[in-house]
Amino acid sequence: TSLSTKDYSQALLWSKENSAFFEVFQTYCPQDNFHEAISDGSSFSFSITESNSQIYFMGLGPHPHIPQAWTNCSVSRQSDIQWSDAVVHEGDWDFYSIETGNFFQENEIASLEDEVEIRDFLKLHAPESSVFPGDKEILFWSGIRSDNQKLVAAGVAVRWRSGRVMLASISTHTDHRGKGIAQKLVTSMLGRLNSLGIENVGLGVRAENTWARKAYESIGFSLVTRFSSFSRTR
Repeated sequence: TSLSTKDYSQALLWSKENSAFFEVFQTYCPQDNFHEAISDGSSFSFSITESNSQIYFMGLGPHPHIPQAWTNCSVSRQSDIQWSDAVVHEGDWDFYSIETGNFFQENEIASLEDEVEIRDFLKLHAPESSVFPGDKEILFWSGIRSDNQKLVAAGVAVRWRSGRVMLASISTHTDHRGKGIAQKLVTSMLGRLNSLGIENVGLGVRAENTWARKAYESIGFSLVTRFSSFSRTR
């Protein structure tokens, strides 16, 4: 039997029945945008209303409920949903998280302040980055430079509207990959976030990016859940 609610506090309680559901709900559901949640015990789904009045939902577990009105969604890759021809598969991605407490002694790498430099670096070496300079959710940019002060890695910490802090746009110069530079950058950023009192950090990784997933796992990131994303054409 499925139960539904439009009360955020009740939805939060339901999500706590599963640690992964709880972490995803806290991360991706801003209270002010919460629309509805549905739970049957083994599965949990929730929807939010975007600024353009479109509905985005996330479905967790094997049998998540699909709301009648939705435009975009992400659902657990374990789900048994059968999609119609009007639904387009946009891609697969994995959600990770980590506690920052183990990184309190990490040396802080210099912050990046030059937005033109950051933007040019990302466009050249990581054009599919999710965050670029100018995003209102940015907390800080960090980077690593070579001996001649050339930027070789960059990344950003952002605070989402849900309040959750995430790492994004972690990128390495194409000529310097495979040297552990990204791991050094990320551990430094985690140390800085810990010093700011932020105890837990998340990030999303494209499922096909095997190198990035292995790099984050080597640092200590734990996989929370795997998603597939879809959009509806009509």
